[in-house]
Amino acid sequence: MAIFYLLIGILYVIALLQLSFIWNKQKEVRPKVNLNRKVSILIPFRNELVNLQNILDSVLSISFSPYEVLFIDDQSQDGGGQFVKDFLKKINPRIPIKVISNRGMGKKAAIDSGVKKAGGEIIFTTDADCILPENWIEEKLRFFEDSGIQMVAGPVMTKDDKGFFSSFQQIEWASILLVTKAGFEIGSPIMCSAANMAYRKSAFIEVEGYRGNEHVMTGDDEFLLKKIVKKFGAKSAIYVNDYKGLVYTQPQDSWEGLLAQRSRWTSKWRMHGNLSHLLSAVIPVLLQLVFLSSWMLLFQGGFSMLVFLFLWAVKIGAEWLVLGKVLCELRIHQRFANFLVTSVIHPFFVIGTVTATFFGEKKWKGRV
Repeated sequence: MAIFYLLIGILYVIALLQLSFIWNKQKEVRPKVNLNRKVSILIPFRNELVNLQNILDSVLSISFSPYEVLFIDDQSQDGGGQFVKDFLKKINPRIPIKVISNRGMGKKAAIDSGVKKAGGEIIFTTDADCILPENWIEEKLRFFEDSGIQMVAGPVMTKDDKGFFSSFQQIEWASILLVTKAGFEIGSPIMCSAANMAYRKSAFIEVEGYRGNEHVMTGDDEFLLKKIVKKFGAKSAIYVNDYKGLVYTQPQDSWEGLLAQRSRWTSKWRMHGNLSHLLSAVIPVLLQLVFLSSWMLLFQGGFSMLVFLFLWAVKIGAEWLVLGKVLCELRIHQRFANFLVTSVIHPFFVIGTVTATFFGEKKWKGRV
């Protein structure tokens, strides 16, 4: 029994080091930006009044020009749409910014409504609770000089609101980014985030947008990614993890909210219908179960106790080195103590997420 846990510890370290190596791979060719391309930014929102001022300030600070911004109001009940309209009347922005209504219901329908109205050949998407970097457009647009590239995805990270809960979310996000990058690099991307994504409008139209999965509450990013890769090939979508293109999003404010968010994300694993997505969902859960069950080694004494100490030491140390490196490259720094506590409680969080996925009620923006 102890030998099994010993091997798991060794394999876990090897896997993390391999993921770290993949994370460091970047596209060597970075073409100059074509300033003549027309760009449209789509921002769907529902009941985001508290965040709209920040995202408006953010899009107005983008250095690239010209571009248009379409805010798509998904039946907000807090007056968000009117807030944006009133704000635009006051400032008379240098770029075209419009508020349009979702012609359907839900985020997928909102994006579809935006694409139909968009005048740009390249579509950028983000969320209303995000903060965009000044060079956001340039950092992705340059890769569309390759005619084979249909989609460019990038990293998203929660803002640091201080305190351990905020640090936990950033460390966990680092693990998500690591796996996301690996999927793109091995030619089998499994996820990306619509909060930091760009694609050709022609590609969206050719794959018929979200047709076939409109009924699924979330997953607008993953489903579109899979359809583009299936239609144009694995090399048609790339992931650029440069900190200059990093988008910040608001952290969850409670463990309940974080579990609900993660359970919404993981609930889609059965709908993709491929082995890589299945393995990416099952293996981490099995691994966390192994870590949790390893506590029984403490009651066996002797060699088993030493194996327990080794297993958790390499788990904590490897996660600190690898995930810490991911965060550092994104210009984010976390104390070792935060990695230590996160490493210990994360297996419980994963099992909690699985439980919520199968038995919890899925809600998004007040909708079931």
